Amino acid sequence: MQDGNPIIEVIKEITSNQVMLYAEASGDFNPIHVNKEFAEKSQFGRNIAHGMMVAATIS
Repeated sequence: MQDGNPIIEVIKEITSNQVMLYAEASGDFNPIHVNKEFAEKSQFGRNIAHGMMVAATIS
């Protein structure tokens, strides 16, 4: 990377269905990922994807 080169932004949407499929495959059913009511009361205010799932999208 050199100064002045544009940085390309890549946006990848992760759906709630994908999160549920990941939860099933990994066995990680932490409510922050899969329970809407629980997640709405959290500091995030909504469900969040699993960290390793997000990491997989950038590798």
